[in-house]
Amino acid sequence: RELVLSLIESIQVHDNKIIDIHFTFKNTLNEMKQEIIDKNPMDKVDRPSIKKFRTTYYNEEELKQLLALAQDDQIYVVIALSAYLGLRRSEALGLMWDCVDFERNLIRIEHKVVEYYNPKTKASELMISDELKTETSRRTLPMPQALKAVLLEHRQRQETLRQLFKRSYSTKYLKMVCVDRLGNLLAPDYVTSHFSS
Repeated sequence: RELVLSLIESIQVHDNKIIDIHFTFKNTLNEMKQEIIDKNPMDKVDRPSIKKFRTTYYNEEELKQLLALAQDDQIYVVIALSAYLGLRRSEALGLMWDCVDFERNLIRIEHKVVEYYNPKTKASELMISDELKTETSRRTLPMPQALKAVLLEHRQRQETLRQLFKRSYSTKYLKMVCVDRLGNLLAPDYVTSHFSS
């Protein structure tokens, strides 16, 4: 019974992503195999195939329009980092101020933000990780002047908000570039849903 409840919780956590569910079931049952069951029934279940993602791109005019429309939005910096550098959402969210070299106009990509389910708190939590998707994901990129201007303005805005909100402003993520107006780390799912709305 506890095993089934644990598996059901895992399904809810992963937003019904079928690949994750398959992985969770198989690994959980593998853990139990030695103690409770003789065989893992998931060995007879084929892993679902991954649907190919079809990428679409903004042309130059669409990109200018997007940046203009999003300029006052909370996720504007995430959009600008993705637009100018081609960063993944998690990489943009993981950018730290000490990885932005304003003197040499370089940005180092060394971290990402991941969202995971914590079974102890029964809540979704954020983690800053230095394990990137591939070996080539860790890289140093030139910072275009337009992006530099966005980041300098954003850093100044963060400092202004920190002084304005005083103790209400979170000091936990002062090193992070992409935080909300109260200094809290932006969640990947929030960025996606907010961008879509």
